[in-house]
Amino acid sequence: MELTIEDVGRVRKLILNRPEFMNAFNNALYKAVHDSLKQAEQDTDVAVVLLTGAGRAFSAGQDLTEMQRMVDGGGDTYQFPGFLAQLSAFRKPL
Repeated sequence: MELTIEDVGRVRKLILNRPEFMNAFNNALYKAVHDSLKQAEQDTDVAVVLLTGAGRAFSAGQDLTEMQRMVDGGGDTYQFPGFLAQLSAFRKPL
């Protein structure tokens, strides 16, 4: 699974879980984080969200291999705009 979710008290930990790629974001990870933030925002038991990465890096940024496939016409709809909109509209401490 590319995103691991753990609840510790009122803290929800979202752990980017692609350590073999230094947690580089691909479409699946953008969507998973977007959906998890939306769910956490609506959950009254969650007061704070902690976004972190598994392994030795938080995130290397965009998965460029997947980006190249998208440029070549073989990829899914780009999920970054929705992720960014959810991130910027998130109302709880992150």
